[in-house]
Amino acid sequence: MVKGLYIHLPFCRSICPYCDFVKRVSNKEIQFSYLKSLLVELEIRKEEIQHVETIYIGGGTPTSFLYLKELFEGIQKSVNIEQVKEYSIESTPLDALNYLSIYHHYGINRFSLGVESFDPKILSYCQRKKNSFRDVKEIICELRNEGINNINLDLIYSLPYSSLKTVKYDLKCLKKLNPTHVSYYDLIIEDGTILKHELDKKSISLPCEDV
Repeated sequence: MVKGLYIHLPFCRSICPYCDFVKRVSNKEIQFSYLKSLLVELEIRKEEIQHVETIYIGGGTPTSFLYLKELFEGIQKSVNIEQVKEYSIESTPLDALNYLSIYHHYGINRFSLGVESFDPKILSYCQRKKNSFRDVKEIICELRNEGINNINLDLIYSLPYSSLKTVKYDLKCLKKLNPTHVSYYDLIIEDGTILKHELDKKSISLPCEDV
């Protein structure tokens, strides 16, 4: 029996310079076509996935998906949600509250927020909006008010403009926010990313590995 279900939504508002995940900026028609294919596959695999214990919706930015409610409904038709112990969804701070009113209704009980950093200069490079400490604090408060208390924050160190000072600031913010879980990744340079291209051109630099 399959224990977990992962659904990938490869759509973002914009492409982060360091990201090499399968993703694209899209329009409504492309997203609707993708939704129809997902619903077909959920129906085909119904017997296989009906008793999963975990569901994880990743991306991309799942909360920027225009048909997330319809996807939730499709999942409910193929999965016994009452048996699901952990139902997670990823988001950026900008899109985290897009579907706030329906998360609890469809059984979402874990939220993973891609913060990356709280430093304004790093966030500017990553083209991240609504990402300040105050913004993230407000988002966490709203999620907890809706009954979602299992909250993970994803951060990355060694990004352009990172330093020991920015890492200490990030950790200070994390301590104040007190999330359930933290994933703090060391940046990996991937071929084909905007960042790799910029590094090859020497138009940007990274902190030295010793630091």
